[in-house]
Amino acid sequence: NFDTDLFSPVISAITAQSRISYGRSADSDISIRVIADHIRAASFLLSDGLMPSNEGRGYVLRRIIRRASRYAKLLGINEPVLYKFIDPVADSMGDIHPELIEEKERASKVLRFEEERFSRTLEQGMKIMDEVIAATKKAGLKSVPGDEIFRLYDTFGFPVDLARDIASDNNLTLDEDGFHREMEMQRERARASWVGEEEAVSSIYRELLSEIGKTEFIGYELLESSSVVKAILKEGKVIKEASEGEAVEIFLDKTPFYGESGGQTGDTGKLTADGFKALVTGTKKVIEGLHSHIIKIKEGKLKVWDKINCAVDVQKRKAVMRNHTATHLLQTSLRNIVGEHVKQAGTLVAPDRLRFDFTHFFSLSTAEIEEIEDVVNWKILENIGVETTVMDIKEAIASGAMPLFGEKYGETVRVVKVPGFSSELCGGTHCKARGDIGPFVIISEGSVASGIRRIE
Repeated sequence: NFDTDLFSPVISAITAQSRISYGRSADSDISIRVIADHIRAASFLLSDGLMPSNEGRGYVLRRIIRRASRYAKLLGINEPVLYKFIDPVADSMGDIHPELIEEKERASKVLRFEEERFSRTLEQGMKIMDEVIAATKKAGLKSVPGDEIFRLYDTFGFPVDLARDIASDNNLTLDEDGFHREMEMQRERARASWVGEEEAVSSIYRELLSEIGKTEFIGYELLESSSVVKAILKEGKVIKEASEGEAVEIFLDKTPFYGESGGQTGDTGKLTADGFKALVTGTKKVIEGLHSHIIKIKEGKLKVWDKINCAVDVQKRKAVMRNHTATHLLQTSLRNIVGEHVKQAGTLVAPDRLRFDFTHFFSLSTAEIEEIEDVVNWKILENIGVETTVMDIKEAIASGAMPLFGEKYGETVRVVKVPGFSSELCGGTHCKARGDIGPFVIISEGSVASGIRRIE
């Protein structure tokens, strides 16, 4: 594989940086191949919007980058270098995968930042490794305890092969069986946690969905409806009726209430019928296709199959819509002013504020923040209508609509377009025109994680 033309440009770039010829020795060839393989994987993951992190997919990416960085050090390259190999990957595969070319500037910045961070991590890990070696010798042991090696690996990303080399230099071995036991125990804990959360959260809802069918959401067009109660839940158990003073979840055949999802908070409002009143304190899309309405009964009784009148809190909905449309204007302004590497990394759209997390490595300057505010406010003042269209997913992407990494999309999607400015795949609720938003003010900007900034 490594002798094909898909790898040769990357391998040439690695040999140029290391000044070590490919084919000179088995050891250096292994390092070169590992770097070539890992940089391709990292390039694709980064071009898809993924960021290095300490959990999930981001953790896989971080391990790939750190392993490649470790092998670069084995070639005698001690400064950040992986980012220089993004170009040959894009050159060799960009014709088939244009996202490699489109995202290479961002990918290069992420890689350089991550490598510099790993160098600092190695420094911290080396200090602790020295302490562990000293304690092992003092205790008269011939092998470094597996739990200590695991702690270094898990906390600092300290490579096991580097720990092995250091131990060998000190005439010690590693308790690798103990290390692997600790590793497996962590995997089991993680597995149990994921399965437990999945089962606890969604099993009852999956059963309900199969029994009562999907909730039809009519809230894009209507803020009131006459609906039928199809199920009632209290403390995770199905019940047939609920009375005054009780707090329960109910599920309707159709609803105007938007279920919390995609960062947008759920609707609140009122339910009424003859002799019955209740407050809807929240709405959640508990699983795809099923809306849960959290209600507090103020008067009367509610039974399965009752007909009720639903009314969304209009003022709250309008406030949320203003902040959601403003979020779209903010994201496009950030990308235009700060750079195309900016990607959404999380958002909260509430009635009183919006919060936007994005990929970037440095704090925004006062001038940048003022420019972003100015651009968003000018777009609001233009007061041009906001367009929403339902279309095929491929057609939407081809039209230039921006998808969000990590979101799941069906065959048809909703595209929210601010003409002449932004176009995104989005299931949320939005203003009819930009001018509905009102004044836009950034109140804070700061770091929330490595390579992730937050605007309030």
